[in-house]
Amino acid sequence: MKWNHHYDAQISNTIPFLDSLSPSMVVHTSSYDANLASTRDYLKKKNIQVVHASSLTKDATVFNIADSGFTNVSDSFPDIPTVSEEWYQEDGYWKYRLSDNEMAIGWRKIDNIYYFFNGKGQMQASKWIHLNDSREKLEGNWYYLNSSGKMQYEGWFKQDGSWYYISSTGARLYNELAEIGGKKYLFDKDGKMLTGSQVFNGKKMFFASSGALETDETGSGWQKIESNWYYFDEEGKQIVGKKEINGVTYYFDDKGVMQTGWVSIEGHWNYFASSGAMKTGWIKDKDTWYYLDKEGVMLTGLQEIEGTRYYLNASGAMQTGWKWFDNHYSYFTSSGAMKTGWLKDKGLWYYLDKEGIMQTGLQEIEGARYYLNASGAMQTGWKWFDNHYSYFTSSGAMKTGWLKENYLWYYLDKEGIMLTGLQEIDDTRYYLNASGAMQTGWKWLDNHYYYFATSGAMKTGWFKDKATWYYLDKEGIMLTGIQEIDGSRYYLNTSGAMETGWKQLNGNWYYFQADGSLLRNGTTPDGYKVNQDGIWSLKPDKEAQGSSEEPKKDYDKPVDKEEKSAEAIEKEEAEEIKSTLKADKE
Repeated sequence: MKWNHHYDAQISNTIPFLDSLSPSMVVHTSSYDANLASTRDYLKKKNIQVVHASSLTKDATVFNIADSGFTNVSDSFPDIPTVSEEWYQEDGYWKYRLSDNEMAIGWRKIDNIYYFFNGKGQMQASKWIHLNDSREKLEGNWYYLNSSGKMQYEGWFKQDGSWYYISSTGARLYNELAEIGGKKYLFDKDGKMLTGSQVFNGKKMFFASSGALETDETGSGWQKIESNWYYFDEEGKQIVGKKEINGVTYYFDDKGVMQTGWVSIEGHWNYFASSGAMKTGWIKDKDTWYYLDKEGVMLTGLQEIEGTRYYLNASGAMQTGWKWFDNHYSYFTSSGAMKTGWLKDKGLWYYLDKEGIMQTGLQEIEGARYYLNASGAMQTGWKWFDNHYSYFTSSGAMKTGWLKENYLWYYLDKEGIMLTGLQEIDDTRYYLNASGAMQTGWKWLDNHYYYFATSGAMKTGWFKDKATWYYLDKEGIMLTGIQEIDGSRYYLNTSGAMETGWKQLNGNWYYFQADGSLLRNGTTPDGYKVNQDGIWSLKPDKEAQGSSEEPKKDYDKPVDKEEKSAEAIEKEEAEEIKSTLKADKE
């Protein structure tokens, strides 16, 4: 088997490993032997042949294997030229080339300074290394390689928050009480300097934060050491953690130092006065208020304190003004108390329910409805929401019923919704346009004319507009044509206006009296008779002759024949006068 290829004495080159493979020989491929003495003894005991396949003077080691044994063929090769030792970099690591052109492995003293190179020849730095091993701690001394790879020599050294002391030999001190610079210091099994109350060789000792020994066999009670206060029980044991002393609670850190100010204990913040006494209740620290319960724990979030709710943020600070938490806004006054009910802030009104939650949208409050926008501000005037308009007065209350604004009337139902179109309100019909404004006068709706009085009420029956009479049925629709109304017939033209006098309709002549009603079974003022249907009837002799004569009219008014002859005579006389004048001119 190949042996010591990676300078590994702890995993592959072990006795259990050899037992597992049971080799008849091992080939040692390096000039540096990192194996343990016990392993080498085991090879001899088992009579396992060791072949050293390395050379400090040859580029390669070549063997000829035969039944008679091994022949080192490489002995016939020329020797490696001697080179100067030097530092060089490879793959980001510093390495050291020896005079035989091999790289340095393990501990190497260069220019009177110790360095350590791993199995790949890479210089190690900023780490602890044992003198006899590159992988695990063995019994013996540990040494520190600084960032330059140099072994650290005598003096104090701090790593990961712990202090170590390195002796003049380069080995760190451990498991001992050592005198350094005239003071005594205690180091644990890992070489870390200890502070506070310690027991060494059965003797109680106290070490200051600097590590220097302060007292032996410390007494009980309060003691001030290096400006810090400590408390020792009757057995002289240093107190750590929370401790009630004469009815007052104090806190001592893991070094026994009494704490003041803010201290985190078991995931909670506590506050200790300058005397060390733990505070409870309200405290003011740097202009900010905090609250600590009876256990001294700083509270956060929404808290009810003496019947009033307060909000303390994640840092415990009491909050004022608007705050967003639990998916809603709440308001806290300058005293920190949560506000409920109506609130005026920067000229705007807001409403917060009994839980202090700012309300939005349409809300019923003390019997009145209000609209609060997405920011919670109370709205006034016209507002569009839920696909309709509503109106809110200057007090914010929703308006219902009739509303007059900018000389226009609007109507809002019991839900406050502005109505449009034809609406029946208190048994009267009104027309409200698309903007909700109440309309008056003539309006064309659903292919009909309607008329709305100045009050907005829809008219029905007879009414007079600009000296003209119109008739609207019980639905308010303006009627046209011949209509039977209250037992009488009337003629309403295409504009709805009631007509009087003679009218030719469907080839028949009718006479409508001054009140607009159709004359039936009677004689017209100009002497014509109409039948029971109101139709003008010709005299019998004319009817026999099939006369097509129709009433002559002055605006549909029949004219008698004598008047017609007189007109003809007058016309003839006028023509004669014109002829005479013409002749005189000629």
